Amino acid sequence: MNSPLCFLKPVIAMMLKRNHKVTVALITLFTAVFVLSSCGGGGGGGGGVPVTMNLVASVRTPSQIDLSWTPHPGSVTGYDLYRNGSAAWPYHLSGTSFSDGNLDPATRYCYIVYAVVWPLGSVGRSNEICVSTFATANWNIAVVDSIAGEYGSLALDSGGKAHISYRGAAGVAYATDASGSWTISTIDSAAGRWGKTSIAVDTGGAVHVSYYDYASGGLKYATNASGTWITSVVDSAGGWINALALDSAGKAHISYVSGNSPYVLMYATNTSGFWSTSFLSAGRIARTSIAIDSADTVHIGYAHGDYTCDIGYITNKTGSWTTAMVAYPAQCAVAVAVDSAGKAYISYTTGSPSFDLRYATNASGTWVSSPVDYFEWLPGTDLSIAVDALDRLHLSYVDHNNDLKYATNASGAWATSYVDSKGTVGLYNSLKVDQAGRAHIAYYDETNAELKYASSP
Repeated sequence: MNSPLCFLKPVIAMMLKRNHKVTVALITLFTAVFVLSSCGGGGGGGGGVPVTMNLVASVRTPSQIDLSWTPHPGSVTGYDLYRNGSAAWPYHLSGTSFSDGNLDPATRYCYIVYAVVWPLGSVGRSNEICVSTFATANWNIAVVDSIAGEYGSLALDSGGKAHISYRGAAGVAYATDASGSWTISTIDSAAGRWGKTSIAVDTGGAVHVSYYDYASGGLKYATNASGTWITSVVDSAGGWINALALDSAGKAHISYVSGNSPYVLMYATNTSGFWSTSFLSAGRIARTSIAIDSADTVHIGYAHGDYTCDIGYITNKTGSWTTAMVAYPAQCAVAVAVDSAGKAYISYTTGSPSFDLRYATNASGTWVSSPVDYFEWLPGTDLSIAVDALDRLHLSYVDHNNDLKYATNASGAWATSYVDSKGTVGLYNSLKVDQAGRAHIAYYDETNAELKYASSP
């Protein structure tokens, strides 16, 4: 039931319209929330508020709907947006558009916008409009670990079975579905819960993992080639960011960031039987990725900078390390892969004024960059790239809504799809492609604190 004081609302409205001064006492009287809320208006019911605005909606993604409306014909304090009968935003909106995010896929949402004048409350509203968000692609998604899963990395064995290294409930963990169901074991329980891991599987099926030892502050390596996990120290300082690849002999090659300021790019290998390390590049290195081609040539991509980075490339193809600049300016995300001819492909994202997912390749002899996808705002910094047996590209990445996306040019043109968008998902995504051309992605669902694994149909 309306407050007995609601009869004053039209009186105040008329006085304001005629530019009359409202007494301080009357304004104070109407600042009470119980008075304003009891006079009808916001909350989705309408309450007799006239329709004065036209609202339109555009579905953008499985988790985003863009809204715009014509302005109320008169001065307003702001606009209140209601979704399915409840406030969609805790504050008055000053403009006539809003991007509603963090929505569920394939879900119907109904919106009404109210024009608000203080101290009157709602003086006008829009029409109600209902739309449904897009559905995600029909991938198979499994929860691998329901209590942990950050800093993960994925590898596939020759039979297409998945092997994942990540930070588990107790240190560095390892999960695989090689037996037909997911099994989890601990590689290093004393290494702590933080720092990147990277995984690879050799031709004999042995697993190799590089990871940061948070307890000691150094880079470590583990393998189960002997039948049990054996660990060794690669570098006693650094390695929070690291990437691992194996050569044809199953020897490990690791690119990593030194922990000694200014965070230089380093390279380590055990090809001689012992770990040796080399300096590659100075400056503040934010990310690195590594790949090895069929000729055992090493290809390393890296991002150098803080919030804005340049994307660099280093290879030992000529017998010594040579460096090339791939892109600038860019965000601090990078991933590298190589094709059957030993040509490199690097994926990265750009910032303002153009928010793009791009890839660059030196297949022509010089670095050429091309767009893959576009964002409305800054996307996440986690992405991955793979080249399949037919030299087609596959990319996984996080968009500006923290949704997990996938892109491929397997059909001859770039096609993108959403893999998962329920909550904040897609962190630490790691992509691999099996011999049949099916894509597999391991990633972290931050909303539910879960390690997930998705495979394409």
